Amino acid sequence: MGRRALLVVLLWIPFAAYLAAFWPGVMTYDSLSQWAQAVGRLPWTDVHPALSTTGFWVAARLGSPAVLAVVHSLFLTWAIVAFLRGVSHLGAPTWAVLTAGAAILLAPSVGLFSVTLWKDVPFTAAVLMLGSEVLRMMAVRLRLLGDDTPGAQLIALRALFLRAVVWASLAALLRQNGVVVATLVMVATAIGFPRLRRRAALAALLLPVGFLVVRFAVLPGLGVAPAKQSVLQVTIAHEVAAYVRHAPHQLTAEDWAIVESIGARGAWAAGYDCRSAHPLLETGGFRPGAIDQFPDVLPRLWRVLVVRSPGTAIRHRICASELAWHPFGVANTWFFTAGRAIERNIFGLRSAPLHDGLDEWLNEAVSLTELRGLRPFFWRAPIWIGLALIVLTREAVRRRRPLWLVAAAPLVAQQAAIVLANPGQDARYMAAAGIAGFLLWPLAFREPTEDSVRSTSVDPEGDAPKPKRRPWRPGTPPAEPLWPASGDSP
Repeated sequence: MGRRALLVVLLWIPFAAYLAAFWPGVMTYDSLSQWAQAVGRLPWTDVHPALSTTGFWVAARLGSPAVLAVVHSLFLTWAIVAFLRGVSHLGAPTWAVLTAGAAILLAPSVGLFSVTLWKDVPFTAAVLMLGSEVLRMMAVRLRLLGDDTPGAQLIALRALFLRAVVWASLAALLRQNGVVVATLVMVATAIGFPRLRRRAALAALLLPVGFLVVRFAVLPGLGVAPAKQSVLQVTIAHEVAAYVRHAPHQLTAEDWAIVESIGARGAWAAGYDCRSAHPLLETGGFRPGAIDQFPDVLPRLWRVLVVRSPGTAIRHRICASELAWHPFGVANTWFFTAGRAIERNIFGLRSAPLHDGLDEWLNEAVSLTELRGLRPFFWRAPIWIGLALIVLTREAVRRRRPLWLVAAAPLVAQQAAIVLANPGQDARYMAAAGIAGFLLWPLAFREPTEDSVRSTSVDPEGDAPKPKRRPWRPGTPPAEPLWPASGDSP
């Protein structure tokens, strides 16, 4: 454990350079909102996960947001190392694993992301840790890791699964849609690991139940107020705006009365951009306060419209989730990468680089990654998700083991979470899937190993390929002795 911790600290040095250049860390509007809660200028609400805001509270008590930046970036480094170990256990060559690790740790986009005080950083690390446990479970089942005996394999699988549940729970607590990602990974685990099916199915059920209990029972008991409905219903309002803009004939007179109670027709239509809800919120004539006053009205209208014309909702979701599936982005008007400093605030926080030369050099490096030709590779996840799916599908076909596809579960789960609800085109929303997808490419250089050729007469999962037996024909030696070698007939 000591050596591993030392390794993490050494590999953290590139992220430490970004922290020195952007000291005491990058803070955007969301970061400052959580800081305001932590220092008592705003009441604690669950608009941001309370667990993440607790980290801000600790940093505020210790006197600097840099404390949180150090913890976040160290956690992300540890998660990257753990994920790479999982890839290595699956047979990826050492040179490829080291190359992938060096590339991701030195990438300016990842470096800047690691020292930005967002809840997305620890969430990304938790998803990577969850993915690393899935990879290790795969290695155990494929007999590439641990003891080969069925009993020992089952014990190892259960231990790794328990750790996976811990990381899944953490991911669910660190981001609002994290529970979707965690639940879908548990569903994939239930499908891919028959002997863990009951445990994984139970976890897939308990994760959302536990999330709801924490949010609606535990947090209010601790004094954390629920977020305003105008904040929680942003994606619903965004989708209703799609109907106002593209399918106004679907709205009845009663529907229009509800719409106009929140904003003028012109404001709904003019503020609609399928890729982001921000233009709608910033349009004059749109009144979010009306949503807070009558919180049940807009969701009811939304449900009616979706049933009445599902095609409009589907087209809107495809466009709104462009961040998750389009390699380059049709339009980058609302695409946001990351900040470069601490935004203006009333708390006296400001950026103060520890080394001006380093600050200038790393700012130029980040700017280079934001060029249109490079942005899809450094800031968008779909290219790396697609590459990972190709690599894993090839292994599944070559080895005749669909289990290989389970490694893509965290990536596809995060895509699904974005499709379900997405307010904007921020790169951080897909950071975990992008990093994980990139780190899986070393498996493309995996050499044939025993998982594809070994005879498995006893398999703890019960679905391993059996050795082919040559049929016996008269006049040819039998494939196996017809009776015991002692010569006694049966």
